[in-house]
Amino acid sequence: MSNYGVDTMVYSPAAPWQGIGTEVKEAMTAEEAIVKAGLDWQVAMKPVYILGKKGYHKVPGRFACTRRDTGDVFGVFGKGYEPIQNRDKFGPFIDGLVANGEAIIHSAGALNGGALTWVYMQLPGELKVSDTDVLTRGILLTDSYDGSRALGIRFMNVRRICCNTMQGIIGGRGAQFRGKHTVNLVNRVNEARQVMGLEEAYSQMLMRGIEKVAQEAMDKAQLNQFLEKLFGVEEDADALTTRVQNQMDKVGDLFYHGLGNNGETRWDALNAVTEYVDHHRDVRVAGGSNKDPMAVSSARLNGAWFGAGADIKQRAWDLLVPA
Repeated sequence: MSNYGVDTMVYSPAAPWQGIGTEVKEAMTAEEAIVKAGLDWQVAMKPVYILGKKGYHKVPGRFACTRRDTGDVFGVFGKGYEPIQNRDKFGPFIDGLVANGEAIIHSAGALNGGALTWVYMQLPGELKVSDTDVLTRGILLTDSYDGSRALGIRFMNVRRICCNTMQGIIGGRGAQFRGKHTVNLVNRVNEARQVMGLEEAYSQMLMRGIEKVAQEAMDKAQLNQFLEKLFGVEEDADALTTRVQNQMDKVGDLFYHGLGNNGETRWDALNAVTEYVDHHRDVRVAGGSNKDPMAVSSARLNGAWFGAGADIKQRAWDLLVPA
């Protein structure tokens, strides 16, 4: 493990979705937020044709989920798939909470040309680690038009000082309300108001874990051991490639010099991981080009919330927080 130096740090205080999503932190309806965030487009299911020796012929029982304004095809599905428009799938759940003052719409956006759409709602109250270190409470609603994931609702907390995110970290990535992608799901989402009570219980469990790690010291040797476990080096020495070593060094730097970190506790280690995943982790962009900053940010956010980055955060929590 190399020595840690602040000269290798890049500070990233902006939210990881900045530029990908639109901040809509106002008392507005779901419809108003969807328009402001650029999600006011629709999809349609269209027949699929293939070219044969005698020209094009229709593929029975297969339909392409197509974005109407651009013509982009998100995926091909059977006749049982019924896409729910953005305003329909988010509206019932969101408007009920906003009208009752239980939440405000904070931000919304799309990834991969609209294949995945999301709305983040901020809830009242905060989780206070110290006088200067607080986490907001929120709910992340997501859905896809490419079949990659079901309509889901998960809990998400954002550390104010650095905009690092933790979502569904207790119980793993499966800890969320999900539903099969059909029109009937809209009614089920209306019944998911019970999620507010579940969020309260989740926040209490989350704080119990955070309070433990915030009080538990971590020295350099313990940090190195944690990083070796986190990146799989302890189990497999051959996994320590130059790329993995660079990743370990980056998280090590963030332990000492990340926003809000002092390099002293397991809480610093956890936040080093979340800051690395949300703001610094190298990702592969579809098509092989990493020159487009927006494409890189989108790929990083996708991974941080739903892919390998989310797995890294979960593993860090499991390693650092006593069961």
